[in-house]
Amino acid sequence: MVKILLMAFPLALLCCSGPMTGGQKTMLNDNYATALSFFEAGSFDSTLVYLDKCLELDRDFAQANYLLGKIYLQKDGIYNRRLSALSLKEAVKADRGNPEYHYSLGLTLEKQTFYLNALDEYREAARFDSTDPRPFVGISRLYERMGLRYDDDKYFQRSLEASARAAILSDDPAQFYRQAAALYQMGKYDSSSKVLSLAIAKAESAIISASCWLLLGAVQVLERRFDSAHFCFERGREQMSELSRDEMDDMSYLMTAEQYKAYLNEGPIAQGRTARFFWGQIDPDPTTQINERRLEHYARFVHAQATFSLPEKKIDGWKTKRGELYIRYGAPSEQEFSLGVGPSDPPRWTWTYDRFGAQPTIFYFEDTFLNGDFNFPFPNSNWTADDFARDPSRLAYELGSAIPQDFAFSPGSGPLEFDYMPRQFKGHGGKTDLEIFVAIANNQLRFTRDGEYATAAVSWRQVLRYPSWQVADSATAIRTYSIRASQAENPDYSMSSRMKLTGLPDSLLFSISIRDTLSDHVGISTNGIRLRNFYSGQVEVSDIVLARRIDQPPGELSFRREQLSILSSLDNRYFVGEPIWLYFEIYNLELGPDGKTSYSIKQVISEKRTRNLLGAFKDAVTGKDLHEVTTTYEGGSVNTYENRVLRVDVSEFREGVYTLAIEIEDLLTGRIATTSEEIVIYR
Repeated sequence: MVKILLMAFPLALLCCSGPMTGGQKTMLNDNYATALSFFEAGSFDSTLVYLDKCLELDRDFAQANYLLGKIYLQKDGIYNRRLSALSLKEAVKADRGNPEYHYSLGLTLEKQTFYLNALDEYREAARFDSTDPRPFVGISRLYERMGLRYDDDKYFQRSLEASARAAILSDDPAQFYRQAAALYQMGKYDSSSKVLSLAIAKAESAIISASCWLLLGAVQVLERRFDSAHFCFERGREQMSELSRDEMDDMSYLMTAEQYKAYLNEGPIAQGRTARFFWGQIDPDPTTQINERRLEHYARFVHAQATFSLPEKKIDGWKTKRGELYIRYGAPSEQEFSLGVGPSDPPRWTWTYDRFGAQPTIFYFEDTFLNGDFNFPFPNSNWTADDFARDPSRLAYELGSAIPQDFAFSPGSGPLEFDYMPRQFKGHGGKTDLEIFVAIANNQLRFTRDGEYATAAVSWRQVLRYPSWQVADSATAIRTYSIRASQAENPDYSMSSRMKLTGLPDSLLFSISIRDTLSDHVGISTNGIRLRNFYSGQVEVSDIVLARRIDQPPGELSFRREQLSILSSLDNRYFVGEPIWLYFEIYNLELGPDGKTSYSIKQVISEKRTRNLLGAFKDAVTGKDLHEVTTTYEGGSVNTYENRVLRVDVSEFREGVYTLAIEIEDLLTGRIATTSEEIVIYR
């Protein structure tokens, strides 16, 4: 580009100030031609020799001053930038209508941090040549800088307008990205997404493409489109260097200092295990295939890079103090900018977080050296006891030790309450079946009414994970319920359903998420669970399923668990007049010489003794006896596995808390297995 622009001024048209002889003009042209050839060859020192000769002949020779300014600008450094500005000003003075001189002077002034002066030169360059995109790029860049410094939308709007003009002239994806960044900072996320899509379609550079995908991912997170955000971040990260990905994955801002130090002392394999477990622990919805907290971390990282970076000083935004706090805790509840009035009162940002205690937590960031890097203020001799008490560096350390990171996750438009009961059975191939029984009160769901009936539907996800955080099993379903419209808002009626998972016997983590498809209310629960091993070789009995009704397949003597219709009772409370239904399974029975099993089932319902002393005293005074009923069944078959449905009549029982126990005895081996549940009977 430099070569083309320089050759745009033919030597025959060179103008000299003052009367010059023909020989002087020839010498001037020859010296400039030689300087230009050395410049294009990259020999700056030789170029300077011949430019000096040109300026000895004509101090106002614009082209020589321009080329001299370009050389000093490329040599860089504070002194060279000053020399560059002086030379370029001479070039502008000699030829005020030359857009290239104004643009180059703008670049130099921008490097000198004289931003308003640089802005004036870019405007002049654009005024003299409205077809050159470069001045508009410079204008956009400076207004973006002002917008980020003052968090002022009017500057972002001006940056947007200039970058839009540059994009029209150049079709450069980088200018589309700059438009999208301005829209993002103004909170116009939908428009930002559209422009980013255009930039991605045009981008050939991996750096620009990655930047676009990452910013698009951050926008998707803000709009709570986590699946789309996951896709965008993955596409962006594919085009990043390994070092950049590692920086994005860095967990130093999410752990306490002690936790992170311990993590760094681990080997690579242990670090990978620790990282998986850490991210799993803070995943707000483990039932999804994505980790919303990790996506939020990526979005905060991208925001910090886009908002707090100082490229000219090679300062990454995520490494600044503002970047650290933003990545840890997200956007502050309030933020305020103060320009300051002198060296003792530099420009300052004040961030307030109001969710970490009864009193707001306030952080100050000062641009102490007036270079755009807002840091925690440095203690000095003028600090009072109150200043030390409010020292943001100390507050950040204390908060980071107590609350390393914070994320408020809202999976839906409101909460959904439900009850669930896990029940374990013998599976196949050494695994254990985990049946999850769920009950949702009618008043928790939104129904659509059609005459006498009402319908509701829920989206149900559940997942079982091993200690390594690897998925053992997962399941999803849409369940639809139809009831009488008069019962739609009755909290005493519930929707009942169940779904199965399987896993190897171990200590696992179970997570469940249920979303009402109409109201978008969501309930999420995560708990540890120990899967039993039913492959012991001993007689075993499954967990008991207590229900208000169990329907078996009609006309079939043998059936599978999946064929049963079970209206479960998760609170184990029964009205004295209603029967209690039980389902359980028996495993590992011994086959006798005749190829058959022989076993007995003892069912015991015993009233629990009153726990408090006053109740026990009353029972003793009134002579109240504890109620207990025992029922025994015998059975046998050609299978080592049996399943049973029992119906228990409690109409003669009084109110109270009871233990319902099942004892299985293998009559061939004498081996016994037991299980029990607590029930409540009321009138």
